[in-house]
Amino acid sequence: MVTTCANPLCDAPFRYFRKGKLVLVEASRTVPSALLEPSPQVMERNPEFFWLCDQCCTTLTIEIDNDGTVRVRPKLDRNA
Repeated sequence: MVTTCANPLCDAPFRYFRKGKLVLVEASRTVPSALLEPSPQVMERNPEFFWLCDQCCTTLTIEIDNDGTVRVRPKLDRNA
């Protein structure tokens, strides 16, 4: 459940859908499975919501690393 801004430096509480930016992240990861032949691995999806407040969503975005870690990072400046 989303309770605060995803920015670890911000503690703005989540109250309304109309403020900020709510993002659904579907991180996939490979997990072992003894039920599958010949490959003992299966992809598992783990959907989770993240929210950036009004102030943070103007300069930050949410991304997933190759290892499935969700991070908040600065938006790229497309005017540069």
